[in-house]
Amino acid sequence: IYYQINLHYKMSYIINKSFKLIGMFVCLSLSACAQKVDVLNLFKFREIPSSMFQDYVIKNYSYPTDVYVIPGESLNNKSVKEATLVLQTVLDQHSKVLLPNMTIVISDKGIALNSNQELYFQPNSKIVLAPSKIGKYQLISIKDVKNVKVINPNLEGDRENHIGNIGEQGHGISINGSSNVVIQGFMIKNFLGDGIYIGTADNIRGSSSIQIKNGIV
Repeated sequence: IYYQINLHYKMSYIINKSFKLIGMFVCLSLSACAQKVDVLNLFKFREIPSSMFQDYVIKNYSYPTDVYVIPGESLNNKSVKEATLVLQTVLDQHSKVLLPNMTIVISDKGIALNSNQELYFQPNSKIVLAPSKIGKYQLISIKDVKNVKVINPNLEGDRENHIGNIGEQGHGISINGSSNVVIQGFMIKNFLGDGIYIGTADNIRGSSSIQIKNGIV
Protein backbone atom coordinates (compact mmCIF):
# COMPACT_ATOMS: atom_id res chain seq x y z
CA ILE A 1 0.00 0.00 0.00
CA TYR A 2 1.30 3.43 -0.93
CA TYR A 3 1.09 6.04 1.78
CA GLN A 4 1.82 9.68 1.22
CA ILE A 5 5.01 10.90 2.91
CA ASN A 6 3.28 13.55 5.01
CA LEU A 7 0.76 10.96 6.26
CA HIS A 8 3.66 8.71 7.31
CA TYR A 9 5.23 11.49 9.35
CA LYS A 10 1.89 12.42 10.91
CA MET A 11 1.27 8.79 11.89
CA SER A 12 4.76 8.56 13.41
CA TYR A 13 4.03 11.70 15.39
CA ILE A 14 0.66 10.35 16.50
CA ILE A 15 2.18 7.00 17.53
CA ASN A 16 4.90 8.77 19.50
CA LYS A 17 2.29 10.93 21.22
CA SER A 18 0.16 7.84 21.90
CA PHE A 19 2.92 6.15 23.87
CA LYS A 20 3.35 9.31 25.92
CA LEU A 21 -0.40 9.41 26.59
CA ILE A 22 -0.40 5.74 27.58
CA GLY A 23 2.43 6.41 30.01
CA MET A 24 0.60 9.39 31.42
CA PHE A 25 -2.59 7.34 31.79
CA VAL A 26 -0.72 4.57 33.66
CA CYS A 27 0.81 7.15 36.00
CA LEU A 28 -2.56 8.75 36.62
CA SER A 29 -4.12 5.32 37.18
CA LEU A 30 -1.52 4.35 39.80
CA SER A 31 -1.85 7.71 41.49
CA ALA A 32 -5.64 7.53 41.39
CA CYS A 33 -5.69 4.02 42.87
CA ALA A 34 -3.60 5.23 45.76
CA GLN A 35 -5.97 8.15 46.29
CA LYS A 36 -9.18 6.18 45.50
CA VAL A 37 -10.05 8.47 42.59
CA ASP A 38 -12.29 7.36 39.69
CA VAL A 39 -9.88 7.61 36.77
CA LEU A 40 -12.57 7.27 34.10
CA ASN A 41 -14.17 10.50 35.25
CA LEU A 42 -10.90 12.29 34.52
CA PHE A 43 -11.31 11.58 30.80
CA LYS A 44 -14.35 12.78 28.90
CA PHE A 45 -15.29 12.33 25.27
CA ARG A 46 -15.40 15.62 23.40
CA GLU A 47 -17.10 16.12 20.05
CA ILE A 48 -14.82 17.36 17.29
CA PRO A 49 -16.00 20.87 16.37
CA SER A 50 -17.44 20.95 12.86
CA SER A 51 -15.47 24.14 12.31
CA MET A 52 -12.27 22.06 12.26
CA PHE A 53 -13.52 20.34 9.12
CA GLN A 54 -13.11 23.62 7.27
CA ASP A 55 -9.37 23.51 7.92
CA TYR A 56 -9.09 20.40 5.75
CA VAL A 57 -11.75 20.92 3.11
CA ILE A 58 -10.51 21.82 -0.36
CA LYS A 59 -11.88 25.32 -0.80
CA ASN A 60 -13.02 26.81 -4.10
CA TYR A 61 -12.73 23.43 -5.75
CA SER A 62 -13.23 23.50 -9.50
CA TYR A 63 -15.61 20.69 -10.31
CA PRO A 64 -15.25 19.00 -13.72
CA THR A 65 -17.40 20.59 -16.40
CA ASP A 66 -19.00 17.23 -17.13
CA VAL A 67 -19.94 16.49 -13.52
CA TYR A 68 -23.53 15.41 -12.90
CA VAL A 69 -25.18 17.47 -10.15
CA ILE A 70 -27.80 15.51 -8.22
CA PRO A 71 -30.88 17.76 -7.85
CA GLY A 72 -31.82 18.28 -4.20
CA GLU A 73 -35.51 17.81 -5.02
CA SER A 74 -34.81 14.26 -6.19
CA LEU A 75 -34.08 13.39 -2.55
CA ASN A 76 -36.72 15.48 -0.81
CA ASN A 77 -39.34 13.50 1.11
CA LYS A 78 -37.63 10.22 0.26
CA SER A 79 -37.44 7.32 2.68
CA VAL A 80 -34.02 6.12 3.79
CA LYS A 81 -34.29 3.16 1.40
CA GLU A 82 -35.37 5.37 -1.50
CA ALA A 83 -32.58 7.90 -0.90
CA THR A 84 -30.01 5.10 -0.91
CA LEU A 85 -31.38 3.81 -4.21
CA VAL A 86 -31.36 7.29 -5.79
CA LEU A 87 -27.68 7.78 -4.95
CA GLN A 88 -26.64 4.35 -6.19
CA THR A 89 -28.60 4.72 -9.42
CA VAL A 90 -26.91 8.05 -10.16
CA LEU A 91 -23.47 6.60 -9.40
CA ASP A 92 -24.13 3.69 -11.75
CA GLN A 93 -25.17 6.06 -14.54
CA HIS A 94 -22.56 8.84 -14.18
CA SER A 95 -18.81 8.64 -13.63
CA LYS A 96 -18.54 12.11 -12.05
CA VAL A 97 -21.13 13.05 -9.44
CA LEU A 98 -21.66 16.16 -7.29
CA LEU A 99 -23.92 15.67 -4.27
CA PRO A 100 -26.60 18.27 -3.46
CA ASN A 101 -25.71 20.83 -0.80
CA MET A 102 -27.70 19.08 1.94
CA THR A 103 -27.73 16.19 4.43
CA ILE A 104 -28.74 12.81 3.01
CA VAL A 105 -29.71 9.93 5.31
CA ILE A 106 -29.17 6.48 3.81
CA SER A 107 -29.49 2.86 4.92
CA ASP A 108 -26.78 0.44 6.01
CA LYS A 109 -26.80 -0.96 2.48
CA GLY A 110 -24.57 2.02 1.72
CA ILE A 111 -23.38 3.08 -1.71
CA ALA A 112 -20.75 1.46 -3.93
CA LEU A 113 -18.40 3.38 -6.19
CA ASN A 114 -17.34 2.15 -9.62
CA SER A 115 -14.04 2.26 -11.50
CA ASN A 116 -13.09 5.68 -12.91
CA GLN A 117 -15.57 7.34 -10.55
CA GLU A 118 -15.32 10.76 -8.92
CA LEU A 119 -17.64 11.74 -6.06
CA TYR A 120 -17.70 15.36 -4.89
CA PHE A 121 -19.25 16.89 -1.77
CA GLN A 122 -20.33 20.54 -1.61
CA PRO A 123 -19.73 22.60 1.58
CA ASN A 124 -23.00 21.42 3.18
CA SER A 125 -23.16 17.97 1.58
CA LYS A 126 -23.25 15.21 4.17
CA ILE A 127 -24.17 11.53 4.18
CA VAL A 128 -25.55 10.17 7.45
CA LEU A 129 -26.21 6.53 8.31
CA ALA A 130 -29.71 5.76 9.56
CA PRO A 131 -29.78 3.72 12.82
CA SER A 132 -28.72 0.17 12.01
CA LYS A 133 -28.83 -3.14 13.86
CA ILE A 134 -26.30 -5.05 11.78
CA GLY A 135 -22.64 -5.44 12.70
CA LYS A 136 -21.05 -5.12 9.26
CA TYR A 137 -21.62 -2.35 6.72
CA GLN A 138 -19.82 0.31 4.67
CA LEU A 139 -21.39 3.70 4.13
CA ILE A 140 -19.19 4.06 1.03
CA SER A 141 -17.78 0.86 -0.48
CA ILE A 142 -14.79 0.95 -2.84
CA LYS A 143 -14.28 -2.70 -3.81
CA ASP A 144 -12.49 -4.28 -6.78
CA VAL A 145 -12.26 -0.95 -8.61
CA LYS A 146 -9.56 1.46 -9.77
CA ASN A 147 -9.13 5.19 -10.37
CA VAL A 148 -11.53 6.56 -7.77
CA LYS A 149 -11.68 10.00 -6.15
CA VAL A 150 -13.79 11.09 -3.19
CA ILE A 151 -13.37 14.80 -2.51
CA ASN A 152 -14.45 16.58 0.71
CA PRO A 153 -16.54 13.67 2.07
CA ASN A 154 -18.52 14.44 5.22
CA LEU A 155 -19.83 11.20 6.74
CA GLU A 156 -21.49 10.35 10.04
CA GLY A 157 -22.24 6.92 11.47
CA ASP A 158 -24.78 5.65 13.97
CA ARG A 159 -22.61 5.20 17.05
CA GLU A 160 -24.96 7.32 19.14
CA ASN A 161 -28.16 5.52 18.07
CA HIS A 162 -27.05 2.07 16.88
CA ILE A 163 -29.60 -0.68 17.51
CA GLY A 164 -28.03 -3.53 19.48
CA ASN A 165 -24.47 -4.03 20.65
CA ILE A 166 -22.66 -5.28 17.54
CA GLY A 167 -21.19 -3.05 14.87
CA GLU A 168 -17.41 -3.28 15.10
CA GLN A 169 -17.25 -3.81 11.33
CA GLY A 170 -19.39 -0.81 10.51
CA HIS A 171 -17.08 1.45 8.48
CA GLY A 172 -17.38 4.90 6.96
CA ILE A 173 -15.33 4.22 3.82
CA SER A 174 -14.17 0.68 3.07
CA ILE A 175 -11.48 0.16 0.42
CA ASN A 176 -10.95 -3.46 -0.61
CA GLY A 177 -8.95 -4.90 -3.48
CA SER A 178 -8.78 -1.50 -5.18
CA SER A 179 -6.06 0.71 -6.66
CA ASN A 180 -5.43 4.37 -7.44
CA VAL A 181 -7.88 5.72 -4.87
CA VAL A 182 -7.81 9.27 -3.45
CA ILE A 183 -9.78 10.33 -0.36
CA GLN A 184 -9.17 14.01 0.36
CA GLY A 185 -10.52 16.75 2.65
CA PHE A 186 -12.65 14.47 4.82
CA MET A 187 -14.67 14.55 8.04
CA ILE A 188 -15.67 11.01 9.10
CA LYS A 189 -17.08 10.42 12.56
CA ASN A 190 -19.30 8.32 14.84
CA PHE A 191 -18.76 4.92 13.26
CA LEU A 192 -18.57 1.81 15.43
CA GLY A 193 -15.92 0.36 13.12
CA ASP A 194 -13.21 2.26 11.25
CA GLY A 195 -13.68 5.67 9.73
CA ILE A 196 -11.58 4.52 6.78
CA TYR A 197 -10.77 0.84 6.34
CA ILE A 198 -8.19 -0.42 3.81
CA GLY A 199 -7.95 -4.15 3.17
CA THR A 200 -8.26 -7.01 0.74
CA ALA A 201 -11.18 -8.23 -1.31
CA ASP A 202 -12.25 -11.75 -0.39
CA ASN A 203 -8.96 -12.11 1.53
CA ILE A 204 -7.13 -12.39 -1.80
CA ARG A 205 -6.82 -9.15 -3.75
CA GLY A 206 -4.95 -6.41 -1.92
CA SER A 207 -5.24 -2.63 -2.30
CA SER A 208 -2.52 -0.40 -3.74
CA SER A 209 -1.79 3.27 -4.44
CA ILE A 210 -4.24 4.56 -1.83
CA GLN A 211 -3.92 8.24 -0.92
CA ILE A 212 -5.64 9.49 2.25
CA LYS A 213 -5.04 13.23 2.48
CA ASN A 214 -6.05 16.02 4.86
CA GLY A 215 -8.98 15.16 7.07
CA ILE A 216 -10.41 14.15 10.43
CA VAL A 217 -11.48 10.62 11.38
